[in-house]
Amino acid sequence: MRCLFVIDRYGYKVNEKKYKKIFNRYYERVDVIYTKYEDAVIREVRKWPVAGNFLLHLLRWMKSFAYSVGIMCKKDIDIIVCLNPIVGIMLGLMNIHHKKIIFAGFLFEEKDNACYYKIRKAVTKLAISRIEKIVVYSNREKEYYKDIYKVKNKFVYVPYGIDYMNQKKYTLQELPQKYLFSGGGSNRDYITLVNAYNSMEKKVPLVIATQEWRLKGINTRQVMVLDDVVNETFGDVLRHSELLVLSLKDTEISAGHMVMMQAMSLGVPILVNDIPAIRDYVDERYVAFYQSGNTQDLQNKISLYWESNESKERAGRAKELYQKQYTSFSFMRRLAKISCEAE
Repeated sequence: MRCLFVIDRYGYKVNEKKYKKIFNRYYERVDVIYTKYEDAVIREVRKWPVAGNFLLHLLRWMKSFAYSVGIMCKKDIDIIVCLNPIVGIMLGLMNIHHKKIIFAGFLFEEKDNACYYKIRKAVTKLAISRIEKIVVYSNREKEYYKDIYKVKNKFVYVPYGIDYMNQKKYTLQELPQKYLFSGGGSNRDYITLVNAYNSMEKKVPLVIATQEWRLKGINTRQVMVLDDVVNETFGDVLRHSELLVLSLKDTEISAGHMVMMQAMSLGVPILVNDIPAIRDYVDERYVAFYQSGNTQDLQNKISLYWESNESKERAGRAKELYQKQYTSFSFMRRLAKISCEAE
């Protein structure tokens, strides 16, 4: 069997031989393609408050289309395993010859625009019908997507894992000596976080790394907002924080895993709201939880937790858990096994 493995992180190239060795347990030949989205244009437009989000998605879809055309033109491939969800959807739409395709990281969110939501649902449903298996990163998503798309045995839960490559020092602004940290874009609940922080009496600085337009309408006068943090410098800002406060929407889909695992890998204490997608990976032995959307509970937990010995003990256990279960190699072993079972 011949496998084409599509990886969504170019930095993983340094581990290519090890990944191939994992997949070679199941396949005679393994070829690897890398997709890359972060470039100067994308990093600039994502900051724009009005058209930035639209242009960001447009540029990513254009790149995904180009990658997908190149992949589908390849011959002598028995199965495609794709870690890039946008490329995965494109491959499904193009798969008129019914090649075996497995892709990971699928996300489908509710949208305010009903017409746009229906169009996206129709497009993804067509793509899904031409795909063998779809890997999701939370257990609840299996049933959630099965109900949306009315399909059986299509979605499979595989715990995620990731390595953080090519990290660089953040130098664009001076950071406080001690600070709380939050960051990221998708499925964030910054309203609850900022409202809780603004109500605190004893304050340690709060730093949020995200685009300013994501905080529109929120009173961030007491918050340090960094919109110039990129993937390579995100870890440096996180590393020097006292506590990661991961405030997520109470959603059925995957949320916050990449940032949470990065904090775990660095030994940074974590305070996160209690949702099923997070419970799939950690419990109270490793992180502290607060009630989703509860400003008072979050305020109390921040005050009690950020300087406590308990937070450091849990962070130490979380770092060990990351190294055992949530590195890219652990994920690749799980993914390779699932891809073989789909044969």
